[in-house]
Amino acid sequence: MGIKDIPQVFEIGNQVFTKKDYVFLYRTWEPYEVTGLYTTDPELCIVAEYKNKVIGFALGSIIEKPKSSWTYGYLIWIGINKRYQKYKVGKKLYQEMERRTKKLGARMMIIDTEGSNIGAINFFKKMNFKMGSEHIWMIKNLRNY
Repeated sequence: MGIKDIPQVFEIGNQVFTKKDYVFLYRTWEPYEVTGLYTTDPELCIVAEYKNKVIGFALGSIIEKPKSSWTYGYLIWIGINKRYQKYKVGKKLYQEMERRTKKLGARMMIIDTEGSNIGAINFFKKMNFKMGSEHIWMIKNLRNY
């Protein structure tokens, strides 16, 4: 991913992480997510292109536990333009992310997504992820009070 790709990556994220479908992902998807990761972990910011246009992205990070030998790869965001989701773009991006995190010393890859994001859950199961412990997040609509 290059700096010129940031606007296209952010636009794909806006199309994929909608308020209607994924409240939590929508809430946390912001321009800083892209620029921040590009600044701190550029080697783990990957794009897929078709005819010189970005059609998908994967953004990740490395997490090192202090005073421990454990290093984790963390796939924070993956998004594919809806027109290209059936072409295994996500699989190729994930495989490249895994290769890069292994090269950086990761012993484990972690991801998280909304429990209602069945497409993502099925995708990650195909990538051989196992369900971890359940994480609960709660919301309260303040406009009704």
